[in-house]
Amino acid sequence: MCKNITIEGNSGCSLEIHNNKIFKYTQDIKYVERLKLQCAKQNFFFDLLISDVHIKIPKVLNEYVYSESGYGFSMQYCRANNFITFFENFDMRNILSKIEILLEFIDKNVNTCQMIYIDKKIVKNKLESLYQIFFNSDKLRQYAFHITDILHNQLYLFDKYQFPIGYCHGDLTFSNILFQNQHIILIDFLDNFIETPLQDIVKLRQDTRHKWSLKMARANYDEIKIKIILNYLDDYIDKYFLKYEFYQYFYNIFQKINLLRILPYAKNNDVICYIISEINTLK
Repeated sequence: MCKNITIEGNSGCSLEIHNNKIFKYTQDIKYVERLKLQCAKQNFFFDLLISDVHIKIPKVLNEYVYSESGYGFSMQYCRANNFITFFENFDMRNILSKIEILLEFIDKNVNTCQMIYIDKKIVKNKLESLYQIFFNSDKLRQYAFHITDILHNQLYLFDKYQFPIGYCHGDLTFSNILFQNQHIILIDFLDNFIETPLQDIVKLRQDTRHKWSLKMARANYDEIKIKIILNYLDDYIDKYFLKYEFYQYFYNIFQKINLLRILPYAKNNDVICYIISEINTLK
């Protein structure tokens, strides 16, 4: 019997399962627009990948508007394993075959991208907005220098190298990937301030290198085994994407921004210290 493993998140949404349907909804007005965009993106990728033999996207069945501050949608329920159960019960050959499906998904999206010199003001504005959040927070103010370091020392990269703009899942962590025998299932799509396949690499390595979903998991599992697998996969993924110049130049800056954006949602000092220690490993 598969273990029931809960992975905490910060989506502001609730999930319920009834009659083989999943209902995802929010009654917080701050998350309504985000959830609407998620629904639209899930619909888009359902149509885009409908003939894909390896990737499934749950079909959106209905949308619901409860009030100005209430919105939700229902989707197909797909029985599958979460990443911890899958990693614990399958051999590396099976695990790697599923990871290669993800890498191919990212490759296909890269191949449809427009390579451009993006306006660094887009990144600058996002960082300055994040800086204000840090500066106004007693628990985060001391870490705001990580943001100013990027602002002062790394934005020049956007003037020198082209960047891929195009399709991405947006939140491709293992908590949003489910595993079946022959397929992977992608859920919880997310819009980003820059739509780029690099974001999917960043999110994937948020788990393989930085072990985020593992840290958020609430269950008993073979921690040593799972970390060995994640370390192996991280090395594999990193070497795989070194073929792209944009990955070589932009991965670190986007991973730093990604981890910094998690910090305002951190629920305790232990999580804050963990994220900061991971940021410090990035050059």
